[in-house]
Amino acid sequence: MRRSYTLMTVVVAGLIWMGLAGPVSAQETKTEGSQAARQADAVPAATVNGETISKGQLDRELASIQGRMARQGHPVPDESLAQIRGQVLDRMIGEELLFQESRKQKIRVDDQKIQAQIDEMSQSFEDKAAFDLALANAGLSREALTERLRRQMAIQQLIEDKIVAGVTVAEGRAEEFYKANPEIFAQPEQVRARHILIRTGAEADAAAKAEARKQIDEIRQKAIDGEDFAALAKTHSQDPGSKENGGDLGFFARGQMVKPFEDTAFALKENEVSQVVESPFGFHIIQVTGRKPAETIAYETVKPRILEHLKQQAIREKLDAYVDGLRQGAKIEKFI
Repeated sequence: MRRSYTLMTVVVAGLIWMGLAGPVSAQETKTEGSQAARQADAVPAATVNGETISKGQLDRELASIQGRMARQGHPVPDESLAQIRGQVLDRMIGEELLFQESRKQKIRVDDQKIQAQIDEMSQSFEDKAAFDLALANAGLSREALTERLRRQMAIQQLIEDKIVAGVTVAEGRAEEFYKANPEIFAQPEQVRARHILIRTGAEADAAAKAEARKQIDEIRQKAIDGEDFAALAKTHSQDPGSKENGGDLGFFARGQMVKPFEDTAFALKENEVSQVVESPFGFHIIQVTGRKPAETIAYETVKPRILEHLKQQAIREKLDAYVDGLRQGAKIEKFI
C-alpha cells in the first residue's frame, strides 16, 4: 500500500527535508547524555540498508512533534500516539532513504552554506553562550548540529534536483481550482475599528467596576465633544496591544472578537463613537474607521498563490512516489 506523508506528521517532516527545522527546545526532548537516552539509543527501532534508526532517535522526534503540535493548539491524543509513532518512524525511514540516495548521487554540501545556516539560527539568540546552551538543552553539540544540517541540506538538494526541477503547473489548472473552490476565496464583511479599554479584573468588586465605568464615561464624553479618538486611546487605553497605535485593531470579520464588542462594531456607522460596551476584559468605547463589504477575491489576485499551492501539492505527490520507489529497492526492517 502506498504510504502517504500525512499532514499531521509531514508538516514537520517537510521542514526537516527542506533544511528549515532548527534544534528542538529543551521542553521537547531529553538530552542525549542522560542514561535513559543512551539506553534508548542502543535499541534499534528500524534498519534501512544496514543503517540504524534508534529508539532514542524515534522518541526524540516523536516528542518534538508532540511539543510543536501542542503549542499550535493540536495536542496528540493518547489513543492516537501509537499510530503517530508508526507514521513518524515511516517518515524517518523515508528521510534515511533520501539521504542514502543523496550519497549515491554524490551530492556534497558546501561547508560555507552550513555555517551560514548556523549563523542565521544563532542570530535568534542573545549571544553565543545562549545559543550553545540551547543546543546543549536539545542534546546537540555544534558538531552534531553541523552534521544534521549537512544531512538535511543534502536531502534538500536531492529533492530540488530530482523532484522540484521537474514540476510545472499550467495556468489553466489554477483557474479550474479557483472555480471549483469558491468558498476558499469568499471574503466576509469586515470592519476596521479603534477602541479604548478600561480594564476590570476577573475579581473586580462593584466599587472597582463603578470606578472603571466612571473613567470610560468621561473618556467617551471627550470623544463626543470632538477630541481625537486616537489621541485619547494613546493616553487612556489599557490595551497594550493597540494603545500605541491609537487603539487601532485593523480590519476584522465576525467571529474574531468577543460578541458584545463585535455586535457593537458591526452596527456602528463610520467615525461614530459607540456607547460603552462591557466585555470580559472591561469597558470599551469603539469607533469604526472603515468597512469592507463581503466579496469574492478576484482570480488575478490569488492566481500566484493558487499556482504555488498546486505546485507544492504536485511536489508532495511526486516526492511520495519517489520515496516509494526507493523503498522497493531497499532492505528495511522494523523492530517496534
